[in-house]
Amino acid sequence: MAEDVEDAEDGGEADADAGEAKKGGLKKLLLFVGLPVVILLLAGVAGGLMLLGGGDDDAETAEAELGEDGHAEGEDGEAHAPSFYESAQHREFKMTVNISDADGRTLSMVLDFAVVFTDAEVAALLDNEQVQLRLTATINEFLRTLRVEDLDGSMGNFRVKAEMLRRTNLVIAPQSADDVLILNMIMG
Repeated sequence: MAEDVEDAEDGGEADADAGEAKKGGLKKLLLFVGLPVVILLLAGVAGGLMLLGGGDDDAETAEAELGEDGHAEGEDGEAHAPSFYESAQHREFKMTVNISDADGRTLSMVLDFAVVFTDAEVAALLDNEQVQLRLTATINEFLRTLRVEDLDGSMGNFRVKAEMLRRTNLVIAPQSADDVLILNMIMG
């Protein structure tokens, strides 16, 4: 009978251990599953609020800060100097060039690009028809040496823009352009 009492006590202890193990398992489940779910939900709500709530107020604030002449005004009401993009000018060019792919087929590429500058002397140069012809001929010569693979990816686009800017600055030397923007590039 003493053995039955000891077995009963051992069984009670085993049930208590199992209960504590279940409680510990539930805590671990909540910690490792529930907590990440809550964090993801909060991050999703915060991201949604940022995307949906921020756009209109910024545009209204930017318009309110512009003075009558279109330049930004400070807190004191005085106009500040315009930024580069406000003061920059550009001239657009359009050209069609034949390029070849790896198989030797010829493809036609239509390229619209703009030369961006801030100097009035560059504007006078780019308005000259002779300079325009020299610039388009120089860029046309470069583009004809390209293959389709040279234009793949963002690095291809970066290299083409950099080379076009370099050649533009060679044509209008001693003046220089600030940037060349590729507005449209269609291959077919």
